[in-house]
Amino acid sequence: MTESTLDSRDDEDQRGAFFDVTAIQHLSVIDLQTRLQGAGWDKPEPPTRAKMLLALLRGHAASGRSIVGGGILEILPDGFGFLRNPSKDLVPDVDDFYVSPSQVQRCSLRTGDMVRGTLRPPRGHEANFAMLKIHDVEGTVPHKAGERLLFEELTARSPHEPLRLGKAGGKDLREFNRRHGLLLGQRMLLRGDAEQVTHLAQGIQRAATKSSAIRTLTLVLDHRPEAGAHYRDGGEFVVVCDDMTTPESQTRAMRLVLERAKRLVERGSHVLLVIDALDAYVRALEATSSTNRQHAIATAKCVLASARATEGGGSLTTVCALRTEYPSFDALRPSLDHEVVV
Repeated sequence: MTESTLDSRDDEDQRGAFFDVTAIQHLSVIDLQTRLQGAGWDKPEPPTRAKMLLALLRGHAASGRSIVGGGILEILPDGFGFLRNPSKDLVPDVDDFYVSPSQVQRCSLRTGDMVRGTLRPPRGHEANFAMLKIHDVEGTVPHKAGERLLFEELTARSPHEPLRLGKAGGKDLREFNRRHGLLLGQRMLLRGDAEQVTHLAQGIQRAATKSSAIRTLTLVLDHRPEAGAHYRDGGEFVVVCDDMTTPESQTRAMRLVLERAKRLVERGSHVLLVIDALDAYVRALEATSSTNRQHAIATAKCVLASARATEGGGSLTTVCALRTEYPSFDALRPSLDHEVVV
């Protein structure tokens, strides 16, 4: 594919003759079906959420409207990428948008970037809509994306600014915050009774989400679906891999969410990453490779240890739940700033 990249919307978009797919990406299957019926367009078979969304996009494109959309970029080993839908837990599907290798290189794009632009319909045997013109990367013009430092190149400094959960967290959480004094850029591990650990992690997530100074990202692994729904109710950016999700999908989700957090820190944001649960990630690593538990825990330790405050003003704070106890998890302790037993 040969794609072009522009810094601004074309003239047609400026006149308002475009359809923004962001308005329907979060809709339920029933709502999408209602929209298809209202427009008089055929329902796809099987009527999955992704295929109905794709049918709506094709319908608007056939009517001559420009399609504008975006998502979280995942760059694959061959150099091209796809914009994944955050409201679908970043799971690959036919309603993702293709980004060419030339666009990735020209705009210095990285996995985890939020990219928006004008899309074109699939051609020939293509299955996905493709990015035609990139409008912005993380809210700035594309050529500015290459001016930022990599997360790994940011200079770390000692955390000193408190993570303020405020009155939104309630009396118990305010007392917890006062006792443990979590700072922006630190690492916290929650362990003990599984239900209480999840309850505390949810409380921290909800309180932080209500703070305008903090960007909250949440990854829920190997939980029942209803537990994931509770996290969604109080979260800003929540990815859920329930107990029906394959280990491969769980490890992939961890990589994408962590990369998303890094891209935000590169922009100077204070990010809180809540992971429930870290032991589920260890089990997923063991299931997807020939690695032993010791190596899997060392990999999980790298996720926990990604937390840091930086000279650029941004920070990444990690709060990880541990729902299952193994003696080998003692290897995590040297990297911790806080270990909370509940």
